[in-house]
Amino acid sequence: MTGKKRILIVDDDIFMRETTSDILREKGYDVDWATSGEETVQKMHEKHFDVVLLDLKLGGMNGCETHQAIKKINALTKTIIITGYSQDEVIKDCLRDGVFGILYKPLDMDKVIAHIELAGKGTIVMIIEDDEIMRHSLENILREHGYYVIGAKDSEEALQKAIEIPPHILITDIKLPTLNGCDIFIAIKEIVPSVKAILITGYREEVHDLITMALEKGAHTCLYKPFDAEHLLKILKEIT
Repeated sequence: MTGKKRILIVDDDIFMRETTSDILREKGYDVDWATSGEETVQKMHEKHFDVVLLDLKLGGMNGCETHQAIKKINALTKTIIITGYSQDEVIKDCLRDGVFGILYKPLDMDKVIAHIELAGKGTIVMIIEDDEIMRHSLENILREHGYYVIGAKDSEEALQKAIEIPPHILITDIKLPTLNGCDIFIAIKEIVPSVKAILITGYREEVHDLITMALEKGAHTCLYKPFDAEHLLKILKEIT
């Protein structure tokens, strides 16, 4: 871990709050806590926090309302929603509103720390490719060039990971099990409106209509296999 990040934990469960605070302090973070959205707003006015771990279900202001208040006070602060409930629409609303990511209770502290550290990183790229060899090859190339990379083998895995850690850029094969690349781009764009997409395919004519549809929905470009890794890196640089 580099630097000493300032973390605010917002939860009305005293056990959850104190346990998480103790673990993060042991890891070297500067930790404060609040029990409500209203107290969070007060503390945000008093000092800067790098990351707010924010329970979704609070008395008074809920997590999404508190996140909106946090953004108005300090747009640089990253909010990570914590929830024990699978409230898909509520969670998607929070993501559309710029929440950095979602963590589910009971908390996996390794994931908590990974999310906190990731909140200070640069571009997050998700690669959706069912060809494992190609996916791993692309992941390694992008990591070597400083990108944080999330890999997914299919649309189901991609959607779940996109909720936990919303990507900035999506690199997706057009032909995938279940949802195709165009459909998964549209689905992720609904919860992460700012996401950019690069389509990849080995089938030029067969998927022409899907490529056209994705480009009309805002995809950046389509690369045809086999493509040069340097060309992909150039496009990523242009997007970012």
